[in-house]
Amino acid sequence: MTAGNPELANDLGDLMTARTFAPPAGKALPSRYIVGGHSAGGHFASALGARLDANGYGNLAGAVLFDPVAAGGFTANLQAISDGGNRQVLAVTARPSLTNSFNNAHEALIGLANPYVGLQLVWEKYTLGVPVGGSCHIDVEGENTDIIGIAGAGCSANKTQTARLRDFGSTWAKDLATGTRTAAYYCTDAAVVSTCGSKVKDLVDRSLPLAAPIR
Repeated sequence: MTAGNPELANDLGDLMTARTFAPPAGKALPSRYIVGGHSAGGHFASALGARLDANGYGNLAGAVLFDPVAAGGFTANLQAISDGGNRQVLAVTARPSLTNSFNNAHEALIGLANPYVGLQLVWEKYTLGVPVGGSCHIDVEGENTDIIGIAGAGCSANKTQTARLRDFGSTWAKDLATGTRTAAYYCTDAAVVSTCGSKVKDLVDRSLPLAAPIR
């Protein structure tokens, strides 16, 4: 997935547009697509989504990204997926670090027409009033990470943050797949906490927040 592997993204996007490949045995190929990925895979997802848009595929629902690391073309890819805010682009990111190129995807995310593009996780909890357990680039991998991931990230996946990622990611994906909106997981305006749903406020609206809307 280094640099998003645009050639593979284009090839896969063409197959998905033509609907000429088969999913695992016994599964039907859905007509509505959501692109998603983690780290460099987040850039790959952006390239895949942009290809589907360029091919005129009408059932691209949007994107759900996990601490994406941007490479060349990422901004244009997200703009293509967003379609001026008509499609949802959502992300959960970790604290700035070498492994996420110090949140180099944020500029592209906040530049979209979408009024809410997700959350940056910061802390896990308070211990004796002190914030501890900050987010890690591999939180999304959870118990499936390995020694290479831990060594590369310089931190271990945090169970609490992994649970938050799975909660937001699965809810957003279900909403995109079904055309619904679970209000608790969104903000009407990312810059105004009072417009955020209860799940967002529970992390954000504190004296020392556990997360922050990407804005």
